[in-house]
Amino acid sequence: MATFDSCATQFGFFLDKDHFASVAVLPPDDPKRPCEALIAAVCLWGCHLSPPDSAFSSIESQMLRVALHQRSTMIMDHEANARRVLHSVQAEILLAFYFYRRGTLIEAKVHAAAAASFVTGTGMQGIHSFVNEPPRELEVVSNGDASYLPPPRNVPETGELINGFWEAYLIANQLASVSTTADCTEIFDAPHLLINCPWPLDISAYREVRPDFEVVSVY
Repeated sequence: MATFDSCATQFGFFLDKDHFASVAVLPPDDPKRPCEALIAAVCLWGCHLSPPDSAFSSIESQMLRVALHQRSTMIMDHEANARRVLHSVQAEILLAFYFYRRGTLIEAKVHAAAAASFVTGTGMQGIHSFVNEPPRELEVVSNGDASYLPPPRNVPETGELINGFWEAYLIANQLASVSTTADCTEIFDAPHLLINCPWPLDISAYREVRPDFEVVSVY
């Protein structure tokens, strides 16, 4: 995380970094721990950004396989962590930027499209409606349970949802601008889709904003 931390926002990291660092070290069975796909994606970036002669750089290909495997199962197994969908969005965005940086646009578009599907499927493009409307569900076909994104509990969580939507929108449009093949922005161009999401701020700025709704807890 230390290697990735200094430039994380350049590659689509929209979560609160301090909070993420504190929960990423929790035991695997702790419901507050981020999903393994997200942790693997962050580790992959750490390897990628490490000096070429370092031990971390030498295991980049192995870490990529781990990240892709974890990504393929991250929504299949239901767990108590209500932030799992948001973590999945973050993992997809990190992988999209990773492949974009490596110049493999087809793979980048796959992950960007997945992130776009998550943010629109859970209604993140309409963050202003989260307080008054029930959460949208994503069905988990393996066992019939549903993963969902609940309303934000506080301003920092609201900021993560806002920034998460715009990061997904940004990487999709970046990829569309550099490719002549079918792009991954079509989901954002759907005629029924209304974008009702404020422009993003630096994630630290949300801790200085007074909420206009009751704060249940701050993480």
